[in-house]
Amino acid sequence: MLSTARLMLMPWEERHLKAFAAPYADPEVAADLGGPLTREASDAKFDRYIEAAKRHGVSRWGLEDQGGAFLGYCAVMLRLGLRRDASRDFIERNERDPGRGLVCVADRSR
Repeated sequence: MLSTARLMLMPWEERHLKAFAAPYADPEVAADLGGPLTREASDAKFDRYIEAAKRHGVSRWGLEDQGGAFLGYCAVMLRLGLRRDASRDFIERNERDPGRGLVCVADRSR
């Protein structure tokens, strides 16, 4: 888990499943996805994120406030098939540059 004074970024847990599905079920929120996802499709997306973390060591993570309220998710996913893994380069570059990592950037955007 990574945290700032206001946010926590963490690997997915089963307790996130319902909150993860909620925005995808909303027609307005999911409009840019081509419309709402069924719960089954949302659960499959959630499972892909967990599987990506297991297989590749990188995935999107859940984002909560310090009170534990689910806010969404952020981070990166691998783009498999590319000659160079830009997402892993992004993470490594920002880990070498304190204050510009994913949690810090997400925290400043709120």
